[in-house]
Order: sequence, then C-alpha cells, then structure tokens
Amino acid sequence: MLFALVAGAIANADNAIITSELAPGVYKLTMGTVDKITPFSLCDETPKIEAMQKIASDELPFALNRIVIRQTERGCTVAVPLSDEEQLYGFGLQIGSFEQRGLKKRPIVNDNPLNTLGYTHAPETFYISTSGYGILVNTNRYTTFHCGTNSLKDGITNSTATQNTTPALTTEELYKNKEKGNYVFIDIPGAKGIDVFVIKGKGMRGVAERYNLLSGGGCLPPMWGLGLKYRVKADFKQDQVIKMADYFRTSQIPCDVLGLEPGWQTASYSCSYVWNEKNFPEPKVLTQTLSEKGFRVNLWEHAYTNRKSPFYEQIKPYSGDFLVWNGLVPDFTLPTDQTLFR
Repeated sequence: MLFALVAGAIANADNAIITSELAPGVYKLTMGTVDKITPFSLCDETPKIEAMQKIASDELPFALNRIVIRQTERGCTVAVPLSDEEQLYGFGLQIGSFEQRGLKKRPIVNDNPLNTLGYTHAPETFYISTSGYGILVNTNRYTTFHCGTNSLKDGITNSTATQNTTPALTTEELYKNKEKGNYVFIDIPGAKGIDVFVIKGKGMRGVAERYNLLSGGGCLPPMWGLGLKYRVKADFKQDQVIKMADYFRTSQIPCDVLGLEPGWQTASYSCSYVWNEKNFPEPKVLTQTLSEKGFRVNLWEHAYTNRKSPFYEQIKPYSGDFLVWNGLVPDFTLPTDQTLFR
C-alpha cells in the first residue's frame, strides 16, 4: 500500500507542499527538488493568460490540501481524492480503454500497446474527471496511476466495493475490478520532487480548453488531418498506389489521406528518409497526382536513423549511446537534432 492513514484522514509527509496559482484556474503543488527536464519546462510557448481568464470554472470538488504528496526513498507518491460518482478520461492516446476508472495505467511510449496497461504511441501523465477538473503530473518519468483501484485499510472511505462471497470461476471474473477506491494513487519512482498541476474548468471541455491554453494554445489542425486515412499494402508500388486512389474516387469512398508503409524508403527499420526509387521511380509525380485527386500523402517513419540517411553523420554526435534497429536515437531536446529533422 502506497499511503498510510492517520486518525481517519490521510496525512501529509513532513516535507512541505508549496501551493501556487500557476495561471488562471491552474494550481501548482510542488514538493522536493523537481527534475530539470519536465513536459512544462520543454514547452516553447507561454500560457495564454488573457484567454484563460475568460474561461468559466466550477469549484473543485475537494480542497487542495486534501491532495497528498509524499517523498520516500523509492521516489514520490501522490493521492488525489476521488468520489464514487466520478469517471476518468485521458492519459493520452489509449487504444484499449476509454473510461479509465477502475484501471491501473502506466503511460509509456511504446509501439505495441499491451491490453489496457497504458502503453501507447502518445502517452500523457494527464487525466480529466467528470467532476470538472484535470490532474497533470509534470514529469517525464514512468508514472503509474491507480485510478480508484485500491481501497484504503483505514480512514475515510465511501467505497461501494462489492464483496467476493463465492470463488471466481474464470480469470476475467477473478481480476474484474469491483472496488471504487476513494483516491487516485500516483507512483513516480526515482523522483526527488514533483509538480502536480490541478486544472479547473466548466465541465470536461472547459478543463481541456484551459489545459491547451496552459500549453500555449496550440493550433487548429487542418480538417483533412481530422478526416479519413487509408494506408496501402506494404509492398505496393507507385502505379498500385495511384490505382488504389482511383478506386476510392470512382467508388465514391471518402478518403482524405493516403498513406505509404515503410517500403517507400530505401531503409525503414531503421529509417533512411530517402525515396526507394525502385518502387517509386517518380515520387514528385506521385505526390502531385495524388494531390490533384484530393489526397494528402502520409509517409510512415520513425526517428531511428539508418546509416543510409543523408544526415546520419551529422546527427550521430547528438544521439543516444545505444542503437535501435541499428539506427541512431536522436535527442530531440537538442536544437541541432530538431533542425536536422526539419
């Protein structure tokens, strides 16, 4: 159990929690020595204060001093109050689950999502509650969220957990979460300190709006980017891609983006970012033809840089110590790597 309760209420550690208003409707709770590199420290834009002031907010369903942050030899832990009626959403792109209440989530960058554990292409240590607030743990560390999956041994509880009175007959029945724990427990191993942002809003949409403005406001994606995408078979050649594009249009099947699998490159695991002229002898003709037919082109790639890449030697000094698929792993916190990829 990550937390202990004292006299019926959860108790703060000796380390002081510093609370401040980071921006309108955004409170920052800080304990200990926070990592130098965090998502917020890497944000190029500053919060849009004037726009944030115009967003209406509901009152938080709990007092800020009920959020508990503890610092231990293992790292940092956080407990956020959770009522029985709340549902939780978030943690970035989550393919296996939508409603996160009752799950354990560990948002980690991974190309192979496993069950509903949190592994995903685009993870985020951020969730939104139906009670009109969001929690952002400002860390790049691997972080685990127990979203009401645990009931506390002592102290305040309004849990409506179902008691097991008969043996489970299936694995699904055995491990089905029957609890409604009264806290979200957050575990950040290795951290010497942590920032927790509490974001208010008028319902979940208001929270999302304020979160975007906190990050600098972002931009409106092009409508085609929110449309339908189809990626052709991995071994398709240039003429086959055009044939597929014609099929969509003559069949009046909506499609905004036509994607090419890794074979468009001379090397793909790792990547060269150079057209494979054997399969795509005239890439400019291909992209122009698809554009005239109303398609945007999506080219599959990742960041692992193959020796065949024209900027391999340039990026090598600014990459990690280990190779992935025999390719360099660029450090995108460095302006040099950012510029080379652009």
